[in-house]
Amino acid sequence: MLYTKFSDVAESGPDGGQCRIWAAFRARTAAILLICLALLVAPVAASDKLKDKQKQLESVNARITATRNQILKVRKQEKGVLAELDRIERALDASEARLKSLKGQLAATNRDIARAQRDLEAAQDDLAAKKRALSQRLSVFGSRLRALYMYGPLNYLELLLTARDFSDLVTRATMISRFLQQDVEIYQRVKEEAEAVRAQMVEIDRRKAVLLQKQEKLRKLNMEAAAEHQNLELRRKERAAVLARIQRERQNYEEALDELEAMSNELTRVIRELQAERARSGKGGVQWAGRFVWPVRGRISSDFGSRMHPILHKVRFHSGIDIAAPQGTPVVAVADGLVIYSGWLSGYGKTVILDHGGELSTLYGHNSVLLVSGGERVTQGQMIARVGATGLATGPHVHFEVREEGVPVSPWKWLR
Repeated sequence: MLYTKFSDVAESGPDGGQCRIWAAFRARTAAILLICLALLVAPVAASDKLKDKQKQLESVNARITATRNQILKVRKQEKGVLAELDRIERALDASEARLKSLKGQLAATNRDIARAQRDLEAAQDDLAAKKRALSQRLSVFGSRLRALYMYGPLNYLELLLTARDFSDLVTRATMISRFLQQDVEIYQRVKEEAEAVRAQMVEIDRRKAVLLQKQEKLRKLNMEAAAEHQNLELRRKERAAVLARIQRERQNYEEALDELEAMSNELTRVIRELQAERARSGKGGVQWAGRFVWPVRGRISSDFGSRMHPILHKVRFHSGIDIAAPQGTPVVAVADGLVIYSGWLSGYGKTVILDHGGELSTLYGHNSVLLVSGGERVTQGQMIARVGATGLATGPHVHFEVREEGVPVSPWKWLR
């Protein structure tokens, strides 16, 4: 009886390493096919053929287990690269948002600088106008001073002395005073306005200098952010290339897995023929007619039939039931029988297979310890192993199978 599980994809490094792995795989494939042919034509007794097959099967299963371990490594690598790509994508999103913010700040600062420049130019024009007005006022005031110097105070005195009466005198004196005072006030006002414009220009210059410093800082930050964004883009491309390579390798090895499973099915057919021959010769015994006891007491964690494989993450046919139990819990024979296999069996890990006669057999997988050897006779309820998590398992449990003429059947029809 041959029990096969799902072999996985091996991890490979650079292209040269992958070629070597594939060459080795093809060589193993040829060897397995030769084994199949040898099983069909070897001129030995059926019982001897069965023993030889069990040894050969153990060797094949060891290779399948190694391949499975390697594909798990590849899947772990793929998961790590996917996680890294996810982190890079999030970093790129943050980088793009930062670049957008910096560009917006830089554009706003450039607008503020342009506005300050316009304000400064307007203030310069205003100051020039004030200076022209001040110059004109000084020119008028100078002309009057020159007239006062040339004609002297007698002209003003004459203006006062020719007044018609006292009231006219007061009016003329007030007019002369206001006339002179007006010149002084206008000059002073224009001068103050010019000083205010100068102060405004100083403030605009200061504001512009601050904006220029901010502009330079934003330009540097923008350049740094752009460089960081470019580096992230390069990292994303590099990791995407690595991911594509890993996924190609996984696909290649999964195709190899299909070939191995096909070979296992062929071996199953050959072994079924050997068991049938053994049964016809009378060495297989009469099939067990009673009900089975439970191999271990525990919780059914996975039933018989199609399911999503917990490790391979593919829909696969589950050829037995999984019974979860604590590590080290005793595993017993469900019925009287002959131990036809005790050892490592591919994804099943440490496994015991019992022949109950009439081409009825049971399998107990993922054990931590095996307590029987091939060729031993066992009785119903006898302890044959202890619960473990060897092989392709996510936790301690017993994978229990029942096969009739080599075909997996639901264990529920046999269990009490």
